[in-house]
Amino acid sequence: MPQPLDPAVQAMLAQAPRAPLELPDPRPPLPELARAFRAQPRQAGPPLPHFDGTIEDLSVPARWGSLPARLYHPSGAGEQPPVVAFFHGGGFIAGDLDSHEALCRELAAASRALLLSVAYRLAPEAPFPAGLEDAYDATAWLAHSAADLGANPRRLAVAGDSAGGNLATGVALLARRQGAPRIAFQLLLYPKLDFVNDYPSHVENQAIGIPRALSQFFDDCYLPDRDQRADPLASPALATDLKRMPPGLIVTADADTLRDEAEAYGQALRRAGAEVATLRAIGQLHGFGSMTEAVPSARLITRAAAALMGDALRRAE
Repeated sequence: MPQPLDPAVQAMLAQAPRAPLELPDPRPPLPELARAFRAQPRQAGPPLPHFDGTIEDLSVPARWGSLPARLYHPSGAGEQPPVVAFFHGGGFIAGDLDSHEALCRELAAASRALLLSVAYRLAPEAPFPAGLEDAYDATAWLAHSAADLGANPRRLAVAGDSAGGNLATGVALLARRQGAPRIAFQLLLYPKLDFVNDYPSHVENQAIGIPRALSQFFDDCYLPDRDQRADPLASPALATDLKRMPPGLIVTADADTLRDEAEAYGQALRRAGAEVATLRAIGQLHGFGSMTEAVPSARLITRAAAALMGDALRRAE
């Protein structure tokens, strides 16, 4: 059973309770419903955390064209720092560079690494494997361009939260299959990793986690072909061969519906010989990495995870 919520989380929910999801009946086509979901006004959040360094918007080439991206270069990165390719969450249908600005600032500053945030194509207009292809192409570009950016291409990590965590480890799986780029670390924050199986946390945390109707909506948008849901590149937790996967850290939230599938993936990686640790953040909700201004403990956890990533990258050969 999950532990009581962090007091700061309780206070945050008391000020802005989560509204129950109501999907129209009958439901409109998925693209129309997804556009309506994206069009919902964003709640005004606290000011962005201060970032000591430079932030630059740029375009990254992909196999079909180019992707919007944002490069964070913290002032404390030093010479030839590590580089991180970051992929945002949003159920594969939402999220962008701005939605994860605060989290990217925290990760870049604490890791002391150059961080490239990538806006991949979204479902249902671009279902699986479009987002994964974009994530892989952006990571390959970053590996190729790291030296030109003043960074060390051999100290390359992939990172992401929620849906982005799925893409990050999907890139690691693809890179192993393709033989490049070389991924030195993976940081997965409360990732979505299994589109097939049910887990106890799906029921246990239903009242405070991702509502089942919303989760099914995301799944239908990203993977309309149900036969693809068992593909390990879509559901990494179902991968039967995890040998030679990069080391990393998986951080789950105690009060998250996705908790158990992420922890199961961590166990599978360790059984395959990967140096992967799993940390459960007690009293936290899904998405806590974007709640750091309101929840001090979420900031500590997020910064600690990023610092561990940075330290591991600097030890990479």
